[in-house]
This record gives sequence, C-alpha cells and structure tokens, in this order.
Amino acid sequence: MNGSYVRLAERIRQELVDIRQTADRAVTIWSETLGLHPDYGTDAIAFNLHNLYSGLERLFLMIAKDVDQGEPHGPNWHEELLRQMSSEVPGIRGPVLSQTTRDRLEVFRGFRHIVRNVYSYNPKLIQGLVEQLEEVAESTSAELRRFADTLTEPGAEAGGADTGGKR
Repeated sequence: MNGSYVRLAERIRQELVDIRQTADRAVTIWSETLGLHPDYGTDAIAFNLHNLYSGLERLFLMIAKDVDQGEPHGPNWHEELLRQMSSEVPGIRGPVLSQTTRDRLEVFRGFRHIVRNVYSYNPKLIQGLVEQLEEVAESTSAELRRFADTLTEPGAEAGGADTGGKR
C-alpha cells in the first residue's frame, strides 16, 4: 500500500471533521442570530461558508497533486479544479465527486469569491446557501470519505487509486 495515499486518506478524514464543524457552526449561527444581530450573523456565516469551501479546495488540491499528478493553473484554476474532481483521470482514478455534488459546490465556490472581493453580502443568498448546506456537506463528505477509502484499498499502491476499476 502506498504510504503517501494512506497519509492523504487520513488527511481527508481529518479535514472532513473540521469541515463538518464549520458547516454546523454556520447553521447554528443562522438559527441563533436570525432577528437578533443580522449583520453580525451574516458576516459570521459568510466567514464560515468561505472557510468551508476553502477547506474543501485544499483537499481537492492535495488530490490533484498527489493522486492525479497535475493541478490546474491559470486565471480559472478554481473552476478547473472543481471540474477535475468530478472527472475521471484515465488510468488513475474515477471521479472523486458526482456531477450533482460538483454543481452544488459551484455555488459555494462562487460565494467564496464574493466574500473575498465584496464588502457586504446579500442575506437572501446566504439564506439559500445555509438552507442547502446540510445536504451539500453530507454528500461531499460521503463522496470524499469513499474516495479516501479507495486510497487505502489493496491495489492502490502504484499508479494511482483505483476508484472505478481503472488503473
């Protein structure tokens, strides 16, 4: 078994715990600050949504680098990375994420860009993200856990993880 894959699988599992806590924190802030301090709550939720996607993107970069042996570059690399995670890399691995999960994460990726570049946030947009957060976090976590499991299966030692009967 490839030691670097074992370490990557463990890192994915550890990061998923932090990502889950971040998602839970955003949902809690939304439910507890609604009507009390909407500006503070909106800022805190935006920050947590930003951190959630940033954590996922770190994992995607590790997979691209360590398993795919290639990460995207250029002005649209964030988009390309997400697309790479939902695509098969022939001879190396099957898709890490389903197309449905990728489409849902695209909204969070776009919002993360807004958080980095805009000074105020649309409460309706944040509400929409919070309302879908549980389902998105659960499907993304499940798919990443499944991928991490393939990294530690026998046969994942040379040339890449076997996630779809491919090598």
